[in-house]
Amino acid sequence: MDIKGPFPFIGEVVWLTPDQGGRRSGPPGDPRGYASVAHVPPHDAKTGSASFVVAGFDPTLWRSAARARWLAVANEGDQCISAVDVVVVTEGVRAVAFFIVDEVDSDE
Repeated sequence: MDIKGPFPFIGEVVWLTPDQGGRRSGPPGDPRGYASVAHVPPHDAKTGSASFVVAGFDPTLWRSAARARWLAVANEGDQCISAVDVVVVTEGVRAVAFFIVDEVDSDE
């Protein structure tokens, strides 16, 4: 998947192992973009989810540098992300990864 546009969230993605409830197939194979849904705690999969894309990760590692973005919503309200936030990436309501935000590039 090749998502066009800015990826203002800079940080690290941590893919959960199958034993932790993560993806059975491991990290996605295409670092150009993995689209799913995510939420920012204290919201959960039922109260604050929106489409989220993670890109630029190393598909051979369970933990690697990455960039991310909301696909269709602005960075505000229930989906507001700032540095040091942890975004929970889900497939349905099952957490499959955490995106740890180091910085938000406002120029993106």
